[in-house]
Amino acid sequence: MNSQILLELDGVSVTLQGVHALRDISFSISRGEHSALLGPNGAGKSTLLKVMRAECFPSTNTARLLWYPNDRPEDAPLAGRELCALVSIAHTELYLRQKWQITGEELILSGLYDTPLLYNTVTEQERILAIQLATNLDLAELLRTDISTLSQMRISMLLFARACIRKPRLLLLDEFIDGLDTRYRTALLTNLEDIAKESTLILATHRPENLPSFVRRVIRMEEGYIAAVENLASMGRNSGAELVPDETKWEHEEKHTVFSLKNVSVYIDGIPALHSVNWNAHAGEHWALAGGPGSGKSTFMRLLAGDHYPAYGGSITRILPGEHEPLCALSDIRKHIRLVSGDMQAYYAYNLLGEEFVCSGRTGSIGMYYGADEAERAEARACLELVDALHLADRAIRTLSTGQLRRLVLARALIGSPKVLLLDDPFAGLDARSRAQIRAVLHNLVQNQGIQTIMTTPSPEDFLPQTAYLAHLEAGRLQSGVFSDR
Repeated sequence: MNSQILLELDGVSVTLQGVHALRDISFSISRGEHSALLGPNGAGKSTLLKVMRAECFPSTNTARLLWYPNDRPEDAPLAGRELCALVSIAHTELYLRQKWQITGEELILSGLYDTPLLYNTVTEQERILAIQLATNLDLAELLRTDISTLSQMRISMLLFARACIRKPRLLLLDEFIDGLDTRYRTALLTNLEDIAKESTLILATHRPENLPSFVRRVIRMEEGYIAAVENLASMGRNSGAELVPDETKWEHEEKHTVFSLKNVSVYIDGIPALHSVNWNAHAGEHWALAGGPGSGKSTFMRLLAGDHYPAYGGSITRILPGEHEPLCALSDIRKHIRLVSGDMQAYYAYNLLGEEFVCSGRTGSIGMYYGADEAERAEARACLELVDALHLADRAIRTLSTGQLRRLVLARALIGSPKVLLLDDPFAGLDARSRAQIRAVLHNLVQNQGIQTIMTTPSPEDFLPQTAYLAHLEAGRLQSGVFSDR
């Protein structure tokens, strides 16, 4: 391994709105020293990567932070931007929130200039480079696509290509591999080894089993500290197993219908996202929804939640268990049917306290437009305690890690005792301990409160024990369903 130093940190501490995010961090990264950054939610992993990239700065003047973009030490933040490229959930959320109408090719090419949008005229050679990179990563079909129509996973992959196009000396991936399905995880891992020949990689992850084999060092973080640095001889990769249903017909005994979709198509900005979907879910049935990126899973979930509407000729009916009249008013739908989705983190720009964020779930509003009374605040704290997040009640949500905010999103969905939970990849960004805790919470809600669940996740092992029905989406079309013997 070349011992050439790329980055040095000495005595780096960071305080965000009074909260200690990093405490006295000291270590260095050398060329070819590919490392994994491990630790529970809130350990400081994302903050550390932002410090490396010069998107966040030490809170004390005694800290030393040196970058080596051209083999000479520099302390100017621009040197950090030149040396490093960062791919994170926060960057994906920015593009989701802004809804910039640019093509996938333009997004990738903007990485040449390290700007969010492409302001420069590019050469034909640079376009060819973008096309080759997209093809290698199985993204060629997205080059001419308006990114405002794409799923979070596809935007994340385009952002990875954007980070790679200028061949940064230090490539920082913040919980990037965790949320990918089999198709994109395979494409990524197939190309990472070649990318690692030119860029040194630092990967923050909650699933170390997904790490590529060339990662030889693990940096473990706890409560803002580096708890341990371990050199590993080898770590195997695991691309995961995709959940593919058997081609069988749906067979149900006569049951109370909760959701009924008849010939439902959904168009987003004039582009078809779901095509002529027919589907029924009955009381007590817990469903899993499988499909690749862009298959329509998130659109399907938002349709059930009332955020999308069927096109002319289609219909959706929602009838709560024990009721006879369908839910019609959007306020009633949002009261009883709650969506847990990473998109909430992308679009929720208000910097509320954790308790206020949970209270806003009662009305499904983005932000708080009324003063919650004591009973509502007490219920919000009870929901926070249920997901082991009571300590976040008085924290500003924009100071939280992705995993911590995921817990708040679930607590927000639980306030007001909903009847149905729509769980759109609810475990993304959670460490192993948190995944186990949240699965246990959901299991108890199903067992003890009779809440019905419909879930999507790229990791089949995350499905709840009660999940027995599977639907599969491909290019917006519902392909098949199966009753499982689980």
